[in-house]
Amino acid sequence: MKPHLLFVVLVLFSFQVFAYPITPRPLRKLIIESEFVIHGFVKSIGTLKSTDHQWNDSYAVLEIKHVLKGIVGICEDTIVIEYPAGLVCPAPPVYEKGAEVIVFLNKNKKTGIYETHALSYGVRTFNDPQNIPPFKQRVNEMIQIQKLSDNEETEIQTIDWLVKCVKNPSTRWDGLYELNSASYFMSYYDNSSDKPLPRKLYLTSEHKNELLEILATIDMLSHDELGLIDVLYQDFPKQIMSLLKDQLLKLRKEHPYFIQELMIRIANFSGNKRLVKLAEEYEDLMYDEEEKKLNTILEEFLKLMQNVKGKEVISTSSENVG
Repeated sequence: MKPHLLFVVLVLFSFQVFAYPITPRPLRKLIIESEFVIHGFVKSIGTLKSTDHQWNDSYAVLEIKHVLKGIVGICEDTIVIEYPAGLVCPAPPVYEKGAEVIVFLNKNKKTGIYETHALSYGVRTFNDPQNIPPFKQRVNEMIQIQKLSDNEETEIQTIDWLVKCVKNPSTRWDGLYELNSASYFMSYYDNSSDKPLPRKLYLTSEHKNELLEILATIDMLSHDELGLIDVLYQDFPKQIMSLLKDQLLKLRKEHPYFIQELMIRIANFSGNKRLVKLAEEYEDLMYDEEEKKLNTILEEFLKLMQNVKGKEVISTSSENVG
């Protein structure tokens, strides 16, 4: 192969590799995989001037408030984190001056540079300080769970921990992604090699009732709660169908992508072929932003869905009662 042609091939290959989303990292995996977990404030951010940094183009100065993991390796009051702010896909870490964050870091053994683990997943910014204590508590709990020597007990406590995560908005996606990752389109990019949670560990009745209570407190559903809908439908088909109908009426003016997520669930849960067809037509058109046609389909869907009910689902799973 000619040198210039080889160069083009390598460039295109590199672009394909780095223009692809990375495996999603919910909180449990971030805690396990990261060398350091730190609560702090972003004192300043800047651009790296050196041409030696081929991957990282920016830096953030972090004032350390509390080291949750890796305290033996941290003796500074502030650290400098280098990161690729100019990255487009996969999404880069985002550091904003003055932000209160919990970060998941690794330290490059050759350079001594602190880097964000799992890119965008490795920085959690908190606009509401009330969400910080429960987040830190979940981190500390998982660190302790990982110290257990009994595998079965580890698995049982992990399921309990995931349900706890769902209770707080700051960790809701983290819990639901591992309870039912198929609810989220990013699971398509999940190439993790670690052993998934055992399928024998089904949620107990107590877990499910806790999750249903959480769902009842949510006024307006968001993308994060889709997993909650999918986890609970089998056991509470009537309640979930009623909730989905109410939510679709409330959210009918929201983004078409989320509307379609609600429509396809109502259609599939009801088993109504016409609703399924309408949901599919809506999905086909939403990419073309055909607003008038989308509204026409949605209006027909809203009228037709009023008369359908959720199908009863017979559970074939046995509960783990510990």
